[in-house]
Amino acid sequence: MKSSRDPAQKITSGSGSNLALAFVCLPPERRREMQAFYAFCRLVDDIADEPAPADDKLRRLDLWKAALRGEQRLDAPEQSICDTLLDLVNRRGVNPGHYYEIIAGVEMDIHPQPFADWPALRLYCHRVASVVGLVSIQIFGCTSAESVDYALNLGLAFQVTNIIRDVGRDYANEQRIYLPQDEMRQFGCEASQWTTGDGGKPLRELLGHQAARAREYYRSALAHFTRQDARPLMAAEIMRGVYGTLLNRMERAGFPVLHQRHSLSKPEKLGIIASTWLWVRLNKPGPVRV
Repeated sequence: MKSSRDPAQKITSGSGSNLALAFVCLPPERRREMQAFYAFCRLVDDIADEPAPADDKLRRLDLWKAALRGEQRLDAPEQSICDTLLDLVNRRGVNPGHYYEIIAGVEMDIHPQPFADWPALRLYCHRVASVVGLVSIQIFGCTSAESVDYALNLGLAFQVTNIIRDVGRDYANEQRIYLPQDEMRQFGCEASQWTTGDGGKPLRELLGHQAARAREYYRSALAHFTRQDARPLMAAEIMRGVYGTLLNRMERAGFPVLHQRHSLSKPEKLGIIASTWLWVRLNKPGPVRV
C-alpha cells in the first residue's frame, strides 16, 4: 500500500475538489487509481493557469505527452502519476487517446479564443469534462455501454455548471469568457459591464439559458443510468448530487456569480454522500433532481 506521502493522494486531498470528495465511496485500489488520474488532470490544468509564457506552458504539456508515449521521463512525483496512467491502459482498458484529448482541452486555455457558439464551447467542454468521465467509468468498473452516454452527458452538465459558477472568477483571470458569443449578443450581455455591477437582467437571462442547457444534459445522463452499473457509478452520482444542488441554488438566487463563488458546506456534501449511498445501494440513481 502506498504511504500517505503518495503525491497523487497529496494533490487530491489538498485540492478541496468536489470530484475528490466523491472518491470516498470507491474501493481502495480504484480510489488510488482515481487519485492518480485526478492528480494528472489537476497538474496539466495548473500548467495552463500559471503566470508563465505560453511557449513554456506548451513545452511542459509536450513533456507530458511524450511521457505518456513512453518517450520521456518526468520528475519523480509526476512520473509516478504517469506510470499509473499507463498502467490503467492495460489494467482498466483506458483509451490512452483520452489523456491527449484532456491535454488538448487544457491547451485551449493557453491561447484563449472567444467561443463563437455552443458547438465551439461544447468541444472544449467535451475535452476537459466528458473525456474525464470516459476515463472515470473505466476506473469505476462500469460494464454497460449505456454508461458511456451517461459519462458524456454528465461531463457536459458538470462543465456548464462550473462555467456558470465561475463567470466572475474567469473574467477576473485575463478576462476569460466561457460563454457562447452569439448567445451573449442574443441576450444583450456586455462583459465590459461585469466589473461594475451584477450584470443585471441580461446576464441573469443568459445564465438561465445556460442552466437550462445543463439540465438537459443532467436529464440525458440519467436516461442512461442502468441498474447494472448503479454501484460503480456511485461516485458519479455523488458528484451529480453536489453539482445539481449547486445549480439549483445559483438559479434560485438569481445567479449572483460575478463577485462570489458558490459552494456547498461540508455538512451539505456529507448529506448528499449519505443519501446517494442509500439510493445507489438499491440500484437507483441518487435522489437529487435538477
